[in-house]
Amino acid sequence: MTARKLTSRAVVTPSVTVTNATSRGAYSGAELKPYQGRHGAMDAFRLPSRIGSRLVEPRAVREGLL
Repeated sequence: MTARKLTSRAVVTPSVTVTNATSRGAYSGAELKPYQGRHGAMDAFRLPSRIGSRLVEPRAVREGLL
């Protein structure tokens, strides 16, 4: 196998800050905080669903999480 000779050289440029967003400043993560909806907005998730003629409790209710 023969060795190839490199014909191009790397070009060194001044350092540049690379970003993948247009936001500025520190990231607070506000959308990741626990849900703070209006009072009673999530109550429907505790109600049973009807499957055929049966009422099926949500898994969280069956397991005692709600």
